[in-house]
Amino acid sequence: MPRKTSAAQNADNTADENTAADVNNGADTAKTNTGAPVPEVIKNHNALSEREVRDFLAEGFASISSQAMEASAVLGQASLLAGDDKAKLIGANMVVLGWRFNEGQFADEFVSVLVLTEHDEFYVFNDSSAGVYRQLQNATERLGRQYGPIHCPHGLRTSDYWYDEATGETFTVKPDDRKTIPARTFYLA
Repeated sequence: MPRKTSAAQNADNTADENTAADVNNGADTAKTNTGAPVPEVIKNHNALSEREVRDFLAEGFASISSQAMEASAVLGQASLLAGDDKAKLIGANMVVLGWRFNEGQFADEFVSVLVLTEHDEFYVFNDSSAGVYRQLQNATERLGRQYGPIHCPHGLRTSDYWYDEATGETFTVKPDDRKTIPARTFYLA
């Protein structure tokens, strides 16, 4: 059985801690152990108590995935990777810290994913596809929560294909006889 980080041990002992609602209500005052503000995406995350957030951020990537680095380097605001910008995470050794399912304007639902790379890069990206979205739905069912840490030593991988908007069919090679658009699905790897 893997060793639990102290953040995971604290998650098991949270009976007298703030609830997620307490964290959300006190979002303007939430601070990490170093006194830095808790990033917006984390302090509004409904699955972690304020103490768990502080512990995860204080422990950082080194404790979570056995990589050498200081957690204090990532206590700032996470950068949003919009659209295909998340391609920069292809092959990037990273840890998924948490995720949240959201109602979308264009898709029925999407997931916002908070990750920390081995290079102290702190990102949020969104996904509504059959890839990351479904993987994290399955993880939520298995774990009973919406936070990790989940180590992804190969970051993201992709599946590129052609999509026929009229029929919903997909093709690995662009068909000559149909009007299709290129499409890409991202997966945790």
